[in-house]
Amino acid sequence: MQTGLASSATRSGAPRNEASAPSWEAIVEHQLPLLLDLADRLCLAGRSRDEAIELTWLQLAQRLPALPDDVTTWLLSTMATNVGLGGRVDTIVELSRRLAASSSTGA
Repeated sequence: MQTGLASSATRSGAPRNEASAPSWEAIVEHQLPLLLDLADRLCLAGRSRDEAIELTWLQLAQRLPALPDDVTTWLLSTMATNVGLGGRVDTIVELSRRLAASSSTGA
């Protein structure tokens, strides 16, 4: 899945060397639908949605080359914090587990 958000994440700080590009693209391809789903559940739309997701990708890119052990939970809880739901991180972590489980089963 290639969207403006994924392209923006790549342009905005993701690794640019050939060896790491496929790894970053795989992360974006797998995780972007989860971030979009979370944005929908948080009733984010348009520019607010795009900015929340882009900021989350930028924060992940700043952590490179090291990645969090659980990238899904990190991305979703970081995005929740970015939109002002930092106090509900436990709820977001639980939601992230459900989203990840449903995406891996194709539901």
